[in-house]
Amino acid sequence: MTSRPSIAFLALALALLTGCASRSERKALRTCSFVPRGTTRLGGSEDSLRLSIAVEIHNPGPSAAVLDSFAATVSSVMPLGVLSHGGTSRILPGATDTVAIHLSMESANLMTTAAGLVLSPPDSLSVEGTAWIPGWFGTKAHSLKARIPYSSVAGGLKRALGGGFGLQ
Repeated sequence: MTSRPSIAFLALALALLTGCASRSERKALRTCSFVPRGTTRLGGSEDSLRLSIAVEIHNPGPSAAVLDSFAATVSSVMPLGVLSHGGTSRILPGATDTVAIHLSMESANLMTTAAGLVLSPPDSLSVEGTAWIPGWFGTKAHSLKARIPYSSVAGGLKRALGGGFGLQ
């Protein structure tokens, strides 16, 4: 016969080991601030540009915030690139943590994209893709959709692309 305290301990251990986080911890990510802190060029090819962007996330809220693994296409009028994050990161209340976000762009479209952003900066960028959320019985794919004000990422995008495109 198993006692109630050991069942509770087993449930808690399983939740921690499977990376389970509450829905409120995932929603808490919306109140966080995101600041690009550095860019490293990853191995790419003639056809693509791959960057790793160190993004500082500050959680001002009263509960932990969780950033799950995801892959998403970023678009304005046309697709700009693919953002991805390969793990689950937990940012404690009142804490700041840095995560690596990867950006992949087709080299052939790089100059056209940069020129388009300079000549006609969008109001916002669309982010659509998939987040993989760990749970009790494995990881499940969930749809990811967001709109990001362009003004909040213009400076980081300019730095990520080398600053030579006049992005504002």
